[in-house]
Order: sequence, then C-alpha cells, then structure tokens
Amino acid sequence: MKRSHELHFLLLPVLMLLVYVHGTAQNNPYSIDDRCYKYYHLADSLIGTKEAVPYIDELEHLAVQLGDEKARTLVYVQRLRNICSDPSKIPHKEEALKAHENLQKVAQETSYLQYYFFSYQILYNYLVRFGETSNGMALLREMQQKAVEMNNDYGRWFSLRALAHLATSTYDIESSRRYAQEAIDVYNNSTDLTIKKNSISVMYSKLADTYDYNSAEFDKNLEMAYQTATLSMDTLNVEFRKACAAAVRGDNQTYFHYRDICLASPYIKRVNNMAVDIFNAMDAAIEGKWEVVVKLIPELNYRETLMLIVNLGVYYQRPDIVKLAYDRITQSMSELYKKDVNYNIRGTDIQIKNDELAKDKEELSEEVRQGKERVERIRKIIFVILLAVALIISAISVIFANRMKKAKQRAEVARDEAEKAKIIAEEAQAQAEEANNMKTHFVQNMSHEIRTPLNAIVGFSQLLTMSDGVLDDEEKEQYGTFISNNANILMTLVNDILDISDIENGNYKLIFSDAYCNGICRNAMKNVEYRVPQGVGFEFVTDVPDDFVIHTDDMRLQQVLDNFITNSFKHTATGKVTVQCSTAECPGYLTLAVQDTGIGIPRDEAEHIFQRFSKLDEFKQGSGLGLSICRTLADKMGGEVALDLNYGRCADPEANGARFYFRINLDAVVPNPNSTL
Repeated sequence: MKRSHELHFLLLPVLMLLVYVHGTAQNNPYSIDDRCYKYYHLADSLIGTKEAVPYIDELEHLAVQLGDEKARTLVYVQRLRNICSDPSKIPHKEEALKAHENLQKVAQETSYLQYYFFSYQILYNYLVRFGETSNGMALLREMQQKAVEMNNDYGRWFSLRALAHLATSTYDIESSRRYAQEAIDVYNNSTDLTIKKNSISVMYSKLADTYDYNSAEFDKNLEMAYQTATLSMDTLNVEFRKACAAAVRGDNQTYFHYRDICLASPYIKRVNNMAVDIFNAMDAAIEGKWEVVVKLIPELNYRETLMLIVNLGVYYQRPDIVKLAYDRITQSMSELYKKDVNYNIRGTDIQIKNDELAKDKEELSEEVRQGKERVERIRKIIFVILLAVALIISAISVIFANRMKKAKQRAEVARDEAEKAKIIAEEAQAQAEEANNMKTHFVQNMSHEIRTPLNAIVGFSQLLTMSDGVLDDEEKEQYGTFISNNANILMTLVNDILDISDIENGNYKLIFSDAYCNGICRNAMKNVEYRVPQGVGFEFVTDVPDDFVIHTDDMRLQQVLDNFITNSFKHTATGKVTVQCSTAECPGYLTLAVQDTGIGIPRDEAEHIFQRFSKLDEFKQGSGLGLSICRTLADKMGGEVALDLNYGRCADPEANGARFYFRINLDAVVPNPNSTL
C-alpha cells in the first residue's frame, strides 16, 4: 500500500534519533538505570551481611560506568546501612561514622540532598539501638542545624519528624506536639517534590496521639490522617486509633468494626508490635475481665498504650486500674534518661534559634559589600541585554526588509489580478497555518509517545544480553514479555500515524465482504488481550447468533473495536470492560459497543475527544489519533461512532465509566467496495 513520502521522511530521522538518545529504562521506584537497580535490589535483600558487599561494589562500578549519579549516591547509602545493620555491636562505630561522612560528601556532590539528611537518620537509629541515646540526640541536633544553614526543607522535615518520635518515646508530649505540627507545616508549605513523595498521614496520627482520646483535637487530626493517607499502612494506622478511641468512649459497635479490620491485616504489628495484646486488653475491659488487663500492664512501655489503659479505667470506673497504669508510667519514665534526652531536645531548640540569629547578623554585615557587587552585576547585565536587543532589532529589520521587498515584487506581478491573488494568498496562508499546527502537534505527541515504548524495548533488550547466570529463566521470560508488549504499543502508534497519512492522501481503501459480527468482536478482543490491566475483568455479551452476517469491511470494523477496547484499558483500574454486540438495543440497527467502569469522560468533552491529537489525560499512552480514525472509518462505512451520553459519567457527573459505540443501519445501502477515503 502506498505511504506518504513526506511522513516517512519525517519519521525516519525521528526514530533514528530516539534510538541514539534513548537513554536508559527506569522502571523502578528510585528512577535509576534498571541495570543498576538489579544490583541495588540484590544488595538490599542482604543488608547487614558480608554477602551484600560484592553487590554494592558491582552497583558502584556500574553506576560510575553509566554516569548514573543517583545510583552512585545509593551505593553509599547501602554501605552505611550495611554497617549499621550488622548484628555486631558498637565496635563498628568508627566505621559507621566514616561511612556517614562519605555518604554526606557524595550527596552534596550529586545534589541528592535527601540522602544527606537520611544519613543522619540511619546513624541515629544505630546509636540508639546500642544505648548511645545522648550521642544520637546530638546527631539530630546537628541535622537540624544543617537544615537551617542549608535552607533545606527536606532537612527540616526529616529532623522535625525524628524529633517528634523521640519526644514521644520520652513522654515529652508538649515537644512531640510542637515538632509534629512544625513538620506538618513544613510539608504543607514546601514545593520540594522529594518531601511530597513521603506520607504526611503519619505526622497527623502522631499529632493526634498528643491529645486525649475524648478531645475534639484528637478527632480533627485523626480525620486529617485519614484524608491524607496514601498507603494501606497509613489507613491501618488510623483504623487502629479509631478502635482505641471507640473502646474508651464505650462505642462497642464501632470498636468491634475497626478491631476486626485491624486483626485481619497481616501488617497490624507494624502499626503496634503489641496490637494483639492491646485488643485482648480492650476486649477484657468490655467483658469485665480486668485480671487480663492487670496482667498486661507490667509489659507495657509506651505512653499512648498506658494512657489507653488509664482511659479504660476511668470510663469503667476502675480506680485500681488507673493507679496501676499511672504507676507503670512513673516506673518507665527513667528520670536520668528523660533529663538527659529532654536537655538535648531543648538545647537543640535554643541552639537552632541562636544559629538563625547568627546567620541573620552575618547576612546584614555583608549587605554593603554585596550591594556594591550587585550594582556592578546589574550594570553588566543591562549592557548585555541592550546589546542583545540591538542585535535582535537589527536582525528583525533585515528580515522585514527582505520580506517587504519580496512582497512588493509579488504585488507588482499580481497587480492585474489583485482580487484573485488575494483569495489565493489567504487560502495558502490558512493551509500553511493548519499544516504548521498539525506538524507541531505531531512532533509534540510523537517525541514522547514513541520514545517511551522504545526506551523499554532497548533497556530490557540490553538486560537480556547480559552474561549467563545474571538473569534466571523467569526474569528472561518476564523481560521478553515487556519487550513484546512495548513493541505492540509502538506498532500501534506507527500504524495510527500511517493511517492518518493515507486518509489525508486519499489512499485508504475499504474492502467490503460478508462478515460474522460475533467473530469480529472476538477477534478484536483477542488482539488486545495482552493489554488487559491486572484486576480488571474482560467479557463479551451478545444478543445475536454466531451466524449473523453483515456486509462491511471486517478489518476496519475490527480496528474500530480495537481502539475502543484499548482506550477503556487505559482508563480502567478496577471493575471490568465489556464488549457488546446487539440488534435489540436500537431496532433496525446493529450496535457494537465497549463499556467500562473507569474514570469516565465529562459530557462536555463528548465531541472534543474525537478531534485529532485530542487526549483528556496527556500522561496516558497513545497518539490521540485513535478515536478520530474510528469516526472517519465509521462515516465511510455508512455508520456512526459516538460516546454514549446515557451511560456512566456522561449521564451522572458522580458516576464512573464510559461507553463508546459503533452503530449502522441494517437496511443501509452498501457503499461502493472500491471507494477510497
């Protein structure tokens, strides 16, 4: 079939350029080269053992070879973690301090400063684990100072979050509340995307813990924790606290509801390692079996849990339980430890304020000198700007002079046919503008859409060429599937472009013959079954017999359904996608439809989506040509393609789902088989 020479001329260099500068695939949580991530993942699974060291070394070698700066930073993160996770005790302290310094140095060199502050957290956990709480507090103080000096939001967020957790563990509720609130404020006011990748829900839960279970502040902050939850663990945190609050309020129905949800989760011990015992204690309190509660109290250490027992004793009027819980609180609050830690906490606040004041003073003392330098820089900048403006004006003058000269020449030639020339010029200008707009849309869409699957193909192909023994058979099969799927996506994009080219040039032919309707639907489903999203159902419903025949171009009709189904897969994460074939839906017509339970399409976008290069979500894969091609094909086959306005989000803005249909009159005159588009 003849293809557009102009389009091929444009596609060939674009594809060659993309192959040359394809970059490396980054299909992993850290956005590093996939070849680096393989060794990172292997090392991560062995952290704390000598077996991790060779994989960390290989990761460093590969990161330097590929120039992957983030992967190189993660090498030093892994080395520090490996030392600090060693089951041996404090003799490794000097080695850990050296690894901490190396990580911070590299993080500054590569500008991945989140790992500069993450280094403090790793070392702090290591020191506290081996009883060096005071040194750990000094480390947190240093982290907060550095965050102020570097004016780094991530450092502030990280240090405030760590201090909030520490203050809670030392029963300093006032400090815990203040640090948690300040961490929330930094998060909400920052534009640092590294911070935004973290969950703020945990801090709202921490803030709620500083208030009484029966207070309005507890409910308000717990509700914020629920609204900002992005992970299942965040939601489980909230549900655990809702169960505790319901128990001390005597709301047994709510308590049992959330208790059952929590106990059904395999991750409940990550929320609270004594969660099962705590639920047993609350069950016993409700049933009046206080001996179970009394037996549990000596095993409790955390303030939140002990205050839960206090509140249970108050609600059920058991002063003996309240006394036992408070005695346990007093016992667990080691005065020496608390004095030592809280001194460091408050010392941190004072020192940070002093550091901020000293920094302000230093800035003021240099203001005069900087002012002079600033004036000189401004003068140089103004000179450069004026020079640039002069050059631009000169260039524009030359351009316009040439254009005016050529325009005058054309005007002299066309003087006798002025009106005719005017019309021709306007038409030519409109055509040129339309062509330029189409070219712009094409370049913008294809530069991204082709690069994405092409990068995946090249990246996974390189992995498959690695020496034997690096990849097992399961990994090879998985990577081969990735390559096949992305190749199909790339082929679909290229076919869409070539179809549009043929339509524009009148080279697109329809070939009519008798075809089985149900067979067309099943073939379309088979073509795209590899793209069915995980967890989404895919089914076919028909009310016509398998031998029902229609005279049409079966390949083009199948292409319409392929586009409908692929479009539904892109926008459906749960539920199902259904392909339908019916003559009963609209008597006298055959209706082929695809409906889904996805995000749907607003009613006011029902026609816009059929325009070329139109995409409601620019981040979804695709050229934006599929629906436009579908409508063109339907028109030429004597049918209609449209969005069903009586289904899903089109019918109700609060509903989900969309439904596209192709409909044709069964009595319609069959178009000329030799007709072209």
